[in-house]
Amino acid sequence: MTALNGFFNAPTSADMRVALHFFSDNEACNGSSLATPAVPLNLLSSPGHITALSTALNGNGPGGNTRTEAAIRGLTQFTAANNPAPARVIIGILITDGVPTECNTNDGTLSGIMSSHLSATGIQTYVIGMSGANFGRLETLAVAGGAMTHSNYCNGGASSCHYYDVGNGNSQAFIDALQAIQTSALGCTYNVPTTSMGIVNPDSIEIVLTPGGPLNRVLTPGLCTGAGGWYYDNNVNPTSITLCQATCDTVANDPSARIDIILLCEGS
Repeated sequence: MTALNGFFNAPTSADMRVALHFFSDNEACNGSSLATPAVPLNLLSSPGHITALSTALNGNGPGGNTRTEAAIRGLTQFTAANNPAPARVIIGILITDGVPTECNTNDGTLSGIMSSHLSATGIQTYVIGMSGANFGRLETLAVAGGAMTHSNYCNGGASSCHYYDVGNGNSQAFIDALQAIQTSALGCTYNVPTTSMGIVNPDSIEIVLTPGGPLNRVLTPGLCTGAGGWYYDNNVNPTSITLCQATCDTVANDPSARIDIILLCEGS
């Protein structure tokens, strides 16, 4: 896939970690055979990693039936097992050129796997579709996975969507979609501030949304509600702050929105 190789080699991707796997019609429906990637997670800047990814891509191609359930379960199992990484964000990206044909093919079941994963871990799963996919169904999955709404590469001229339609694998569309996902995934996660003393009391930080006001802190991603809020990657020794999905959507859809991280003064 020339487009994926182009994204892997882009200067803006150098500090990313990438793992890669493929799914076909001989995978276990529970995702067990897909939870370990064909190319392990590693920095793109690590010697030989881009070559390994390219070799794997060149050795695989589309074909057979579509076990989407297996792919989703394997992807969510893998990202959950590799989260959290200090000061990093992990996401999953499902790329498909077909409709579910084997395992459980019900959209409610498939989207439920993704939404439960998001609720339990805070990890987003994005969706990229190629010719042959049903984009109405992919929209359901992308929403459940926590993908942001956008107006580029929506199928059939739709004004907005949550998936990305890259047609027959248009290289520029693929690269644009992956870079948009990269920006979106990082846009609602921030490093915990430090002071000259180096150590910050996690309870002394306040997150303020403008317009809006102070945001509610929740202890785990699963406690995020429609009212939004934020949470730490680790409540004892946090390294990053992540906005709940509802708050992240608000920020993404309002060009005037601003997030301020305020370190409150502590008494002696």
